[in-house]
Amino acid sequence: MPKDYDEFISNLVSWTTFYFQWKSGNEPHYQVILNRKIHNHTKVVFLSVSTTKIHDRERFIESRRFDPKTLVIVENWEVDFLTKRSAFHCNDPLDYDSYDLYWEYISWKLIPKWILPDNILSKILEWINLSTSISPRNKKIILWE
Repeated sequence: MPKDYDEFISNLVSWTTFYFQWKSGNEPHYQVILNRKIHNHTKVVFLSVSTTKIHDRERFIESRRFDPKTLVIVENWEVDFLTKRSAFHCNDPLDYDSYDLYWEYISWKLIPKWILPDNILSKILEWINLSTSISPRNKKIILWE
């Protein structure tokens, strides 16, 4: 376990998937780090949240007129740690303050899992890049910085 914040940030690896429950009080979800690069000065970490409620997400995407491809569906056999068919919605990555993420980690609420396979990551990043609901600034942080 990292002994301080700087060590935590320096050990964060892009595209690592964590299993945790954020402050919303909902059940825990798998969440993948989207930032292509993590630096010691990284203040915001973007995460894409997985869901097994695929039909609900499909209805949401349809109601907002997002491209249906922005819901990346992953079969449980494609990823070792998934127990059910899941999906990542690419139109609304969550942004977390890196210090808050660190506190979740040291309080044992943030459980690192594996890195998603390249084929799934490439789909998520492709649809984030094409999303009309993510600001150019946030796309730049996720995809290039």
